[in-house]
Amino acid sequence: RLPAPNPMSNTVEKVEESLPKEPGLEPSDHEKSSSDLSPDNCEIIYGIRHKKSIRRLVRKSSISTLGSNNGTSTSSQRRSTRRLAEEDSGNALDIAPLEAPRREQSARILPPRVAQREPSNTIELSEAKLSLEPKEEQYEDTSESTQSIELHPAPDLSPQLLQHRQIPDDALPVQDHFQVIKSIEEVMKDIEDNRNCDLAIDILLQNLKDYSDKVDIQEYCVSKIWDLCRNDDNYKRSVTSSSGPDDILVSMKNHLDSPGVQERGCGALWCLCNDLDRRMIVIRAGATERVVKALVEHAYDVDVVGTGIGCLRTLSPEYEARETMGALSGIKHVCIAMCIHRDVATIQRDGCAFLSNCAVDMEKQQVAIASDLEFEAITNALKTHKDHPSVLAGASFALKNYTFEEKNVRRLKQVDGIVQLLENICQRSEDSQISNDISIIFDRV
Repeated sequence: RLPAPNPMSNTVEKVEESLPKEPGLEPSDHEKSSSDLSPDNCEIIYGIRHKKSIRRLVRKSSISTLGSNNGTSTSSQRRSTRRLAEEDSGNALDIAPLEAPRREQSARILPPRVAQREPSNTIELSEAKLSLEPKEEQYEDTSESTQSIELHPAPDLSPQLLQHRQIPDDALPVQDHFQVIKSIEEVMKDIEDNRNCDLAIDILLQNLKDYSDKVDIQEYCVSKIWDLCRNDDNYKRSVTSSSGPDDILVSMKNHLDSPGVQERGCGALWCLCNDLDRRMIVIRAGATERVVKALVEHAYDVDVVGTGIGCLRTLSPEYEARETMGALSGIKHVCIAMCIHRDVATIQRDGCAFLSNCAVDMEKQQVAIASDLEFEAITNALKTHKDHPSVLAGASFALKNYTFEEKNVRRLKQVDGIVQLLENICQRSEDSQISNDISIIFDRV
């Protein structure tokens, strides 16, 4: 008798034919000739992931084939079918696309990984130098590529490098601002000895930008610019040829409530305005508006008022500056400051010179109409400083300019005691210029 055909072999062949094959990947001759169609080989050839799934598929197909051949199903077949259905409800058949046989990788033993420690960033402040030195983590495991975070050290605060960056407030405590200033002072001393004007100004301007929110550093840098430019034209050229005027005005704008910054800013601008070309650079940068706002904000601060009025006196001969002052009521604020500080001779001298410049427009050949406040400020200067020739010269010159307008002459006559006051000054003064100006005033009055 011939042995009965094995239904399992037919079922596996049907499964093989029904499985999709990727083009270009044909089974090798060894795989075609292989008669062992166990689930393990099916998984390797056709990429079936779960061995149990192919077993269930083969068993279900064999049971259905036997049932269809015999026309009847035994109780054991029904129980097997029910059990397979319950298993299939939880595990679906997962057939992966065809893949090339994988090579077995040789197992390797990885060394144990060293326990990771929390990095500790230490901040040390000494001689105005900030250093961040993180502790690097050492790993013995070289099989895995770990991405490490680099902590770059903070830049050196020494201005020699001219590569400063803004340091966060929490990284630079307030008490260490003095260390920064000390460091800048040391560098500036060496540069001044070598007479390198451009480098000195660049360092100061860079620190103005880097520490824009630090009032004490702003005061020092602007004050240093003022000192350097006071008696040296080389430093003045270095400031005006760079971003110096703009940086000074930005500092004054950012620290409007700081009288120190306002005083030093007005003084630095004042020094730059003794030359016509530099004066126009400063005016077009916006110096007039910034100085007037400093006077308004600090009208009772004698230092701010003194440097502010002195700066405006130097700017006032230019038409662009007078236009800005007229729009901002600059003459009014100067007169108010003169009345507040009537005992300060320098403020009265510069204030009277400022008013005399604003009284006459040489380009249009016009004389401005003076207000009562202007006459009051000039009269107070004459009464308070009878023994100061510079104040008397400035006040008498201002009154002489005002008298070129008839309306001003009529208003001057209404000032109580002005004629007697001018006569006394003319008799006591030894300055011929003062006597000549008062004589002109008398002729017109």
